[in-house]
Amino acid sequence: MGKTSDLTDVKKAIIDTLKQEGKTQKEISQQIGCSQSAVSRHLNGKSVGRKQCGRKRCTTRRGDRTLRKIVEKDLFQTLGNLRKQWTESGVETSRATVHRRVQEMGYRCRIPQLTSGGLSTAFQNAVDKPLMTVTRVNIGLLSAALRLVTRCLPWLPGDLGIVGRWRAVCVTALQQPHSDAAAIGIDVYIAAASLNVTGGTSQITDLTVCTALYQIGDLTYSRAGLELQLQPDPDPEVLPAGPGCSPAAILDPGTAGRRRSVHVFLLSCAVQDYAWGKLGGDSEVAQLWASGDSERKIEPKKPYAELWMGTHPKGDALITDNRVNQKTLGQWIASHPECLGSKVRQAFQDQLPFLFKVLSVRLALSIQAHPDKTLAKKLHAQFPQHYPDDNHKPEMAIALTPFRGLCGFRPISEIVGFLQGIPEFRTLIGPDAAQQLESSAEDPGKDAEQRKAMQQCFTCMMQSGKKEVAEQLNLLVQRVTQQVQRAEDVSSCIGDLLLTLHSQFPGDIGCFAIYFLNVVTLQPGEAMYLGANEPHAYLEGDCVECMACSDNTVRAGLTPKYIDVDTLCAMLTYTPAPAADKLFTPSPVSGDSCALLYNPPVPDFSVIKIEVPSSISQYQVAPLDSASILLLVRGQAKSQGIHGELCLRAGSVLFISANESISLTVEPAHNLLLFRACCLL
Repeated sequence: MGKTSDLTDVKKAIIDTLKQEGKTQKEISQQIGCSQSAVSRHLNGKSVGRKQCGRKRCTTRRGDRTLRKIVEKDLFQTLGNLRKQWTESGVETSRATVHRRVQEMGYRCRIPQLTSGGLSTAFQNAVDKPLMTVTRVNIGLLSAALRLVTRCLPWLPGDLGIVGRWRAVCVTALQQPHSDAAAIGIDVYIAAASLNVTGGTSQITDLTVCTALYQIGDLTYSRAGLELQLQPDPDPEVLPAGPGCSPAAILDPGTAGRRRSVHVFLLSCAVQDYAWGKLGGDSEVAQLWASGDSERKIEPKKPYAELWMGTHPKGDALITDNRVNQKTLGQWIASHPECLGSKVRQAFQDQLPFLFKVLSVRLALSIQAHPDKTLAKKLHAQFPQHYPDDNHKPEMAIALTPFRGLCGFRPISEIVGFLQGIPEFRTLIGPDAAQQLESSAEDPGKDAEQRKAMQQCFTCMMQSGKKEVAEQLNLLVQRVTQQVQRAEDVSSCIGDLLLTLHSQFPGDIGCFAIYFLNVVTLQPGEAMYLGANEPHAYLEGDCVECMACSDNTVRAGLTPKYIDVDTLCAMLTYTPAPAADKLFTPSPVSGDSCALLYNPPVPDFSVIKIEVPSSISQYQVAPLDSASILLLVRGQAKSQGIHGELCLRAGSVLFISANESISLTVEPAHNLLLFRACCLL
């Protein structure tokens, strides 16, 4: 009983009485044996059908809202099921009306579920369609069919049963343009299969057929089908994977009725346009960003500073694979935490523990350091507006081009040399602190005294007044500029870097930091690791960077951002070491001659550099007990396997779930350069 007109006067009176007794509409409907909607309409004085507007069938706005709820509850329902549920809600309708309403809601496709008993009928219908031509299929045509399957996957029902494991000995394709381009959709009969090519022969396994009402964007409609002459597979345990294999097309033989989940997919990553980034095409970030998508255009005067690959809230990577329901990587990991690997899940509470980046530096970044976990918790509790989380932030930079930066304190002998050779520097620090450091340098065995003297000197400099800093810096810059004009050597005071920093940050105390900190120049492939409480600054160049997920940075110079001099001076290690000691050396990966592992002394992240020469046509990306993000920097490659057809070029970013591997076919024209961020526990 879905309509108020079906209620007798007695039942209406009972409804009124029960309502006065405080019964809910659900309780009333159950007690008198009618639908809840009929009770609601009676109580609200509403009716449906002829009584409302005189038409045989009338779908009110309220009915449309009800239908939308039914559709969104389960997107993979047949039109018959939708009509049944809508009718039960009190709306008298037809299958055609349901179909029209669903299309008006923006759902361009409804899938009638097809059982195994209807397979032969479906194929026969495809064959019997008029005006169709039959063409012998080749590998290219079959691959095109599999790509069509991939595009259809978001609309495939989840309970398609596996028909059987077969080997195709003959494949034909049926094609015919649709005559009515204004139609809502078309029937597509799809054979979903994995394809393996060996010795010039092909075989198909895991055959599944479905029908779909489908529209491919705004393209011309086409009706297509596949007719296969099949015979039983003599070896049902073989599941080949190779060129043409489509992940959208394979059903796991061990889990009949369920599609295989997507575990490897491409990402579209965020670009940060910080002012210090390289401009336009000079930026490696811009080149990778534009190469990853042909529709992206580089703006010549725009800074392209960082490419973020990860789940950070300020730049959560977008998922471009239409087989995946979630829009961002963070959402997908939240729904599929098993992709992280068991150890990572336990250690990092179902979170991706690292953020992977590419940096293109034109202007110097701030003199900074990152707190350890203990200090991070304290700073976050006291100043959450400046330190937004309680995590540490170790970092590692791997050069893509010659990359220059400041890293760690110089040996004391070098600092003393600058104190004695640069009067402006000595004046800023003060004679007492300078003399104390010089005295400690004469006794190398007293490490504690040396670190204390270095801290006093560095703190005196960083806490100098702005007026005094500007005066001494102007004197030094004027003197160095005159030396350059006279073509004199200024390397003893690192004159070229001093003038560069002063031009970028006039009067900034950070210009004097170069006399305390090592100036490190990395060549492509070389790396430096920046642990907790280690002072550093990036100066220029392009690099790959990986770090723990945190925004905690303590700054003290070369920046317009918040400066916390006291915290920085108190937290630093003050451990002197030569620049050569700051280089982080990778180690070979066992069993892979193409890979080098950069494994820092923290659990949050590691980076694997993969360089495949053009002489190698196939490369296997090995499985890891960790989720990983793979960035292709140089070259081109393709992957065709259980994860589908993937075309990778410079700028392509791939997410790989734990314990998944992919096989890459390398284009012979160029070497392949990739970087893979992961968490090796």
